[in-house]
Amino acid sequence: MIPVTNPLIEAILAYNQLSDDQILQLTHPFELKPSQNELFSLAKEMILTAIQNKKKIIICGDYDCDGLCGTSILVLTLRKLGADVGFYIPNRFEDGYGLHPNTVKKALDKGYELFITVDNGVSAFEALDLIKQHQAQVIVVDHHEITASVDANILLHPMLLEEGHTNLCGSGLAHQLSHHLIGYDPYITALAGTATIADMMPLWDYNRVLVTTALQEINHHLFAQFKTLLKPDIQSINEEILAFQVIPKINAVGRLADLANVNRVVDFLCSELREQIESLSIQIQAINEQRKVINQTMYAKALTMIEDTKVLILKDESFHEGVVGITAGRLANEFKRPAIVMHDNGQRLKGSARSYGDIDLRALLEIGLPYLNRYGGHAAAAGLELDVSNFAQFKSLINGQVFDIEAHSLIPKSLPFKSDLITVDNFKALKTLAPFGMGFEIPLFEVSGIQCISSRIIKGGKMAQLSINGEKYNSVYFSQNVETNDICDPDKTLFCRLSLDEYALNTKLKLLIERVI
Repeated sequence: MIPVTNPLIEAILAYNQLSDDQILQLTHPFELKPSQNELFSLAKEMILTAIQNKKKIIICGDYDCDGLCGTSILVLTLRKLGADVGFYIPNRFEDGYGLHPNTVKKALDKGYELFITVDNGVSAFEALDLIKQHQAQVIVVDHHEITASVDANILLHPMLLEEGHTNLCGSGLAHQLSHHLIGYDPYITALAGTATIADMMPLWDYNRVLVTTALQEINHHLFAQFKTLLKPDIQSINEEILAFQVIPKINAVGRLADLANVNRVVDFLCSELREQIESLSIQIQAINEQRKVINQTMYAKALTMIEDTKVLILKDESFHEGVVGITAGRLANEFKRPAIVMHDNGQRLKGSARSYGDIDLRALLEIGLPYLNRYGGHAAAAGLELDVSNFAQFKSLINGQVFDIEAHSLIPKSLPFKSDLITVDNFKALKTLAPFGMGFEIPLFEVSGIQCISSRIIKGGKMAQLSINGEKYNSVYFSQNVETNDICDPDKTLFCRLSLDEYALNTKLKLLIERVI
């Protein structure tokens, strides 16, 4: 156990229930050394043999940040080895998730003989069988749950690796395979660390040092791909900057596959031409702006459809399938209850669910299984599909049998806000233990008994100067329902994140209010 003298750090360590080993990793991190499992040696040998025999290799990735970064990592790696390498990212609307048999057929027709999947593959049974039938080879690089035997020549999966490597995402696995093939590469490390943040992987062991090193490399080299996606006034890039300014833009193109070709993101991430990088960056950011407009339009429409039910269940033909999860999350947070938002194409409903508090979506949606065609996800987020004809029954069943939700389940997990504990110096000391993320987070802080000194409405929310135990704090709350959830109401409890408000030589704590109860 390392000595802890800062009371805020001590509270955060206790909140995260860290083991002695995890606490030690905060000052003595895991070594950035790839797994020595023989599977990587076998994959390296297969790839090098294919290159030597002039076989065409195709990388088949997923359309989210992890899949796009992982695909780019392997494309860059194989290009450095002189391979004849191509890639394909599926269109989420036309191809669906994962490796599709039609993709395999087209690749085989073009002469590809070695397939490498990234961030998918363990459930692509039909596609893998087709590859095998044509005597081609396949390496599956995936971290999703294995539900049945995977018929691949080589399977690289974190659950097959040694301790310290069992929580890798697809890009984390691709990073390790790249390291075995060409050694350490700063930019490839930056991509893998970014994807690890994007996929919300636990930031311990290899993941922790991977993200830490990635941030160091990004800040040192300021790679063009990152620089063009960031706001120009950014001085230092941390995990939050990547999470809010870079990752959503990379994900946006996959979400809006009806408006742009997601394969161009791989071109962007793999390009060495400044002019091309800047041109593609402009396109990516334009798509992200469209995503924001679509999301705001959807949200405004959804607000007109709200009913007084325990679970918000909405469908509409205007809802964009790629953005339903974002809208569901906003609704859940605003109305303090689970939300399901679905696109209606006239026959089928396809959408996303988001939880609130500690309500487990799996238990919730299992009630409606008789009416679901497909369902997958975890406690906080899920995807689902059902026939339009079953909507009324599904909605009635979910809201009819569901819960007793106890009030405490809707109160976010948090720490009490204590002015003597939460100081600028203590918070600065805490931030030295970054990166923060899954498994090691700075929680929400619960604030009650506030006094409002001043306030003003801003675009999308409200700013206020609050007095808490006699101390003044600036605060901001982004919400469409600022009148209902008034942060200046002394009877309300605020749940806030902390940030540093730095102006000239003056540094103060700022409250970023997330929930009002």
